[in-house]
Amino acid sequence: MSGFGRKGLGVEGAAATAASVGLGLDGLHNSARRHGSFGSLAGLPSGDPDLARRREAFLASERARKAEAGDDHSNEGGAFKGKPTGDRSLPMAYLLWFILGNLSAHRFYLGAYQSAVIQFFVGVFSWMLIFTSATTGDGGFGIAGFAVLVGWGLWVLGDVFFIHRLYKRRYRRPSEVAATFA
Repeated sequence: MSGFGRKGLGVEGAAATAASVGLGLDGLHNSARRHGSFGSLAGLPSGDPDLARRREAFLASERARKAEAGDDHSNEGGAFKGKPTGDRSLPMAYLLWFILGNLSAHRFYLGAYQSAVIQFFVGVFSWMLIFTSATTGDGGFGIAGFAVLVGWGLWVLGDVFFIHRLYKRRYRRPSEVAATFA
């Protein structure tokens, strides 16, 4: 095995597979278009029983491989895109905002990682501009840094209104969702 691809097929293995199917190397791509078997790719019945048999064998082997590996795909979106599994406390989020809001600790705690990183680095950037102007004597950096700092400060202060929405969006319980539609 050459380690190429998930199944370990190298170019030779792909060529042998294509040759056994009756395709050349250029037939690896667009073979469905050339042979008019779009239905077989979409899960619709196809006219080729050999293709259907191989597809079913492939799907069965994939299911067995996933069951053996323990892949249940309950969180297909990845570690940070799905609903978080741990419970978070809304009062704790407000406490983190009050004590460590300048470090975006409340957003990290609630799982809003992208906006937390952006908020943190906007604050760091604004302070860097202010300190740069103080050391170089350039007033333009200081004014720009102060303007960015004011915007960042308003964002952090405004989070007092956004924390509840972040919490509800990420940690809503299924019973609360069901009650919405009842």
